[in-house]
Amino acid sequence: MDSNSKNVELDESTLLVSGKKTGATELKKLANAICTVIEKHDVVKLRCVGAAAVNNGVKAFIIAKGFLDNNEEGFVGSDILMNADFTEVSFGDEKRTAIVLTVETILE
Repeated sequence: MDSNSKNVELDESTLLVSGKKTGATELKKLANAICTVIEKHDVVKLRCVGAAAVNNGVKAFIIAKGFLDNNEEGFVGSDILMNADFTEVSFGDEKRTAIVLTVETILE
C-alpha cells in the first residue's frame, strides 16, 4: 500500500458494500443507510472490494445525495460530498485492496 492508503476500522459509521448485482430497491436501501448514518455521525465510510461494489457505492451515494437535497424519505436537507481512499482488508489469509468511499456533510 502507498502513503495514500488508510486503514479503516469497522464501526457503526462504516458500511460494507456488496459487489453482488443489485436493483434499484437494494441501492435505495443502501442510500437510506448512508443518510441514517450521516444524520447520526456526520460521516459514513463505504468499504468496497471490487469494481461492482465501488459502482454500487457510488450509485447509492448519488441516490442519498438526492434524498438529502430534496428532503425525501424523511431526511433533513443537507449537502454531502465523497472522497475515495485505498485500504487493505483481510479475508482469512488473503489480503485484498479495497476502496473506501468517505461520505460527509458539507459544513455551511
